[in-house]
Amino acid sequence: MQGLAANSRSMISRRPDFLIVGAPKAGTSSLYNYLSQHPSIFLSEPKEPHFFHNRWSPGSPVLGEKNLKDYLMLFEGVPDNVRAGEASTSYLYSANAAREIREVCPDAKIMMILRNPVDRAYSHYWNHVRDGNEHLSFEEALWDEAERIKNRRWCGSYYVAGGRYAEQVARYLDVFGCDAVKVYLFEDLKRDAPGVCWDAFSFLGVDPDVPINTKEAYNRSGQPRSTLLSSFSYRLSKNEFVAKVLPVTLRRGAKEWLLERNVRPAPKMDPKIRLRLQDAYRDDILCLGELIGRDLKHWLEQPARPTPPGSAP
Repeated sequence: MQGLAANSRSMISRRPDFLIVGAPKAGTSSLYNYLSQHPSIFLSEPKEPHFFHNRWSPGSPVLGEKNLKDYLMLFEGVPDNVRAGEASTSYLYSANAAREIREVCPDAKIMMILRNPVDRAYSHYWNHVRDGNEHLSFEEALWDEAERIKNRRWCGSYYVAGGRYAEQVARYLDVFGCDAVKVYLFEDLKRDAPGVCWDAFSFLGVDPDVPINTKEAYNRSGQPRSTLLSSFSYRLSKNEFVAKVLPVTLRRGAKEWLLERNVRPAPKMDPKIRLRLQDAYRDDILCLGELIGRDLKHWLEQPARPTPPGSAP
């Protein structure tokens, strides 16, 4: 890696200044779209190159010289006074990504958004159902997870393991240091998106007072009204020919337009499954809270049940 990283400097000098590393279904798409509105910020297209995530067997080369050059080409021509970045949600779960990012981009800043892992798992499940990539029930998918990990399926289908944040966050803090890592919570973004953007801009060293439109939420998961339309939309968004002929803003707008009309809210999670997941995450949540200096005990609370009509307050 050291020789490869050194060689890359002679090929292309521009490299990302920051990376949004996850977590999936925690608001990364929204943050990506908000930050991209700033005139002093450039974000890659595609949004998620997934370059530093090791999907191969142990011992296999993750980075090749040609692939590294292709990756750095995503940032070619970005002026030095513009902060360049990307947003691959697989990097948070990856055991290798933090170290590999540091090798290629030693001065990079790291951003992440974390969501209650129980809600995140359920949202991620419905995201895959929406796109036609998940055909089991949520409970069946949870039981199947150990087999998925054993068979090295794409980490996006690890609904439970993907939410064990404490070790994942610790890797980035160990590799980059506290000053270079910024952790937000999903509820921060929902409650005060402009405030999160202001803080993120300050963290990246650009003018924090540039006005940003944060009214839209992006890449919403849920239950599809038409699985055929949802699957078609997903595959169309990944089509290379479409990517070449349609501007990125038009493609994103079309995807969000279809999502708004084809996706309805997912059914409520089975309370028994929620309790089981909360028990599984309890120690990790408490450890994470100490790690990032946030009280996360509310992640372990049961949602309030609606009051039946006509009952006493």
